[in-house]
Amino acid sequence: MVLRILLLLIIFLSGQPLLGIENKECFDCHGNKDILKMSEEERDAMVVTPKQKHKPRERKYNLYIAEGTFNRSSHSTLYCTDCHISIRDIPHNKWTEPVSCQRCHPATTKQYALSNHYKISNAKCYDCHNPHESRTYRELSVKERSNICLGCHKKGGHQWLPERELHFSSLECSICHSPSAEKEMVLFISPSKNRRPLTYDEIKKALPGLKGSIENILDTHSNKNIDTEEIKAFLSNLEKGGIKSPRLAGDGLVTKTSHDFTRIIPEARDCTMCHKPFVYFYSKVSMKIPTKEGWKTFSADKEIINKLPVIPAKDAYFGTVHRKNGVECIECHAYQSVIREAEKFKLKEMKELVCGTRCHKEIMDEYKGSIHYKVHENFCLDCHEPHPSVPYVRLNTEQRRAICIKCHKETEKQHRWQAQQTLHCRYVECTMCHSPKAKKGIVLYLRGIDHKGSERQLESNDILELIGSKHRDLQKVIDRDGNKILDEHEVAYFIKLLNRPEILKRKGLDRVEMGINLSVIRPYHNFTEKLSKAKDCSLCHSASGEGLESLVLQIPDTDKKSLTIPIEKDAIVAFLAMPGLSNFYLLGGKKITKQDILLFWEKEPREALINLGFKMIDILGMFFLASAFLFVGIHGTIRILTRPMRKNKKD
Repeated sequence: MVLRILLLLIIFLSGQPLLGIENKECFDCHGNKDILKMSEEERDAMVVTPKQKHKPRERKYNLYIAEGTFNRSSHSTLYCTDCHISIRDIPHNKWTEPVSCQRCHPATTKQYALSNHYKISNAKCYDCHNPHESRTYRELSVKERSNICLGCHKKGGHQWLPERELHFSSLECSICHSPSAEKEMVLFISPSKNRRPLTYDEIKKALPGLKGSIENILDTHSNKNIDTEEIKAFLSNLEKGGIKSPRLAGDGLVTKTSHDFTRIIPEARDCTMCHKPFVYFYSKVSMKIPTKEGWKTFSADKEIINKLPVIPAKDAYFGTVHRKNGVECIECHAYQSVIREAEKFKLKEMKELVCGTRCHKEIMDEYKGSIHYKVHENFCLDCHEPHPSVPYVRLNTEQRRAICIKCHKETEKQHRWQAQQTLHCRYVECTMCHSPKAKKGIVLYLRGIDHKGSERQLESNDILELIGSKHRDLQKVIDRDGNKILDEHEVAYFIKLLNRPEILKRKGLDRVEMGINLSVIRPYHNFTEKLSKAKDCSLCHSASGEGLESLVLQIPDTDKKSLTIPIEKDAIVAFLAMPGLSNFYLLGGKKITKQDILLFWEKEPREALINLGFKMIDILGMFFLASAFLFVGIHGTIRILTRPMRKNKKD
């Protein structure tokens, strides 16, 4: 008995199949594509047809197996007869016994036997996995893993899922539908608004001083683990190197499979399973880094998901305008219809968009009259993300313009006709011109400028320190007559009060000036009307222009509120004579003042030019005009004085 066992071990270790059939013999027939063109009679002549016929299997199998594909598969080290154990001779019987995967994968088949897949469909392992082409699960991409499921579960489901396409592109099906599987978040660096990973060549181009491997530069602590600070520094260097807005992206992958699919998973319908600040759902976080040789994977700190979130956390909703106004999730998501009810749970989808029917009906009525609505009815969510929403008044010009630029990419090219195009795009939001019924106005603010020319917006505490007021009511200090509206004299006095030399020196400031923003105070959602006045400069650049319906002074407070005081509209002409408002002109208003000219004696030339801004064009014009008159005067005087000499010379 012992001798027999030893003999079997010698045969096994020698690399020869126990039954004497090598894979080459199998591929002589099954590796030839001609087998697919043969008739059934021709194929029957190649095999042994038993006297007792077996019932054919319901599934039709491809008799052709590409030898190269098999040699790259996870089963490439096996002999064909290791699985097809009923084959003992060539040619073999026409009907062979079904392959039993349980012989090698007992734990997996035991898990699968308890799943709904097996109970409902009785599907075999090879109904999902092609054993002649299969690779290890770790080698498969998200798309390849999901395609296994999509072989039976066709596309079109999960309509209830928010950001459905984004979930499908970055998560495989078993992330949610296999609760016992171990999951991992695999991070990578991608360019802005693009989920593809940056390649080694792209990173090397952005880091011209790159010496050695990328992982050594990223892993500055040399501990084979990537932390938040290392990623922040690396992203900053990439941006300096010319890669626009590099960011972290991630794929959710299963690292250890469990075939208990479609079990009742109540957590799978709970967004907080993943979307919470401290994600327990992923047992591990790693980072994929490109190298010359290929990709390497490093372990990463789990806190990266929280500090550099690749997954938006639901908790962020609690700081939004909707939550602060007492809006609960159920108030928007209650109006749903059941699209599936089974296994003790209900799956729902949004029946209607409730933005314009419940809370923002007036805005929706405005919007229905616009060209936008005719192109796309559900445009609310395409422009405004309701969960991290911020009040419109808190958005600066750049953030407001970003809403429009999501779709209107070529705005600067389309506005080449515009004078001072760059200046308008920097300070003016799109709806100032493209929403004629919106309420617009000028918002003045106070800015402190230091000796280097750097500026910052002053808050109420800064201003109280400058004026030395003992009481905290800043409005009473500015509005001296208490009529709740400022005139030009009150504003001029207040600016003079802030510019006392002894106070400025103590605060490290050179001067305090007025800043200006042209803003939409109350938006109107009927955009893109055909505007006869959109190209009329007097719409904004006139004291009586429709674009300047109101004029206010706004001073932010430390508790994020703002002190807003109306100003007499006629006072804008006087304000434009103040330093600091040189980027905005009124037609017919004073552009150059005596103070502007004196700046060249009071300040350094560079600092004077920065302060004057576009007023320098007018000063140069006046200089050339004065030079012309001076030249004519000098020339005429010389001719008069030299007239006797020229006359004598002629005689």
